[in-house]
Amino acid sequence: MLFRSKETKDDNWSDWLINDKLRWERFGSFGWKERVSMWTGIVLGSLLFIAILVVAFLILKTGNKLYSYTLMPFSELPINHTVFCIILDAILSLIIIVSKKRWRRGNNRVTMFFLLMFFNPVLCYFLFGFVSFAILYPNSNYGNKEIITQRAIFTGKVFRVAHAGSFVCYNFYLPQIKREIVFTNGFSYDWKQNSPCTIYLHKGYFGLYVADSVVYKEDSFSSTTLVAE
Repeated sequence: MLFRSKETKDDNWSDWLINDKLRWERFGSFGWKERVSMWTGIVLGSLLFIAILVVAFLILKTGNKLYSYTLMPFSELPINHTVFCIILDAILSLIIIVSKKRWRRGNNRVTMFFLLMFFNPVLCYFLFGFVSFAILYPNSNYGNKEIITQRAIFTGKVFRVAHAGSFVCYNFYLPQIKREIVFTNGFSYDWKQNSPCTIYLHKGYFGLYVADSVVYKEDSFSSTTLVAE
């Protein structure tokens, strides 16, 4: 009896986490205040984790959206969102290989590099979203609010399907600065391809131009506006 009492007293949290009998014996010895405190901590910890997860996904979504409406300095290069993530994945995998001495000197470092590139895309996607938010959010919201107009050409539209529903991607080309930009909208408009439009921009805090809206004139009396949102 004394041995059992000493075992319950001297155990640590890792012991009773893996020992069902000892865990429930320890839980049964708690008073109602300890039980309320423990369950309160579990509930608050779960709510905090969910809140952090929701905020992280909102930041990720906002960062990717800001990237699509910002005219990046390398926009004229054949580098889209997917290619940029692949490049970031390769750089991150190379950094991990170089930082690990046993992988750097091992014979299977090439295999480890491709394995890391296979498992890193999710991490790179989150990293890309957070970095985009950290740079492009202040650029978009704290820059010069003076509106700049540019002539744009409607080059076509693509239908997309996501978990939240279907949407339409409208592609535009800006001949003056030789850039392309995409606006998304939930409605499908019957616009003529290669039709002229007017796009409204503003210069951001870091000097990167951000698209605000685009106007398609159907005739002399009616027009349709797509807003970056």
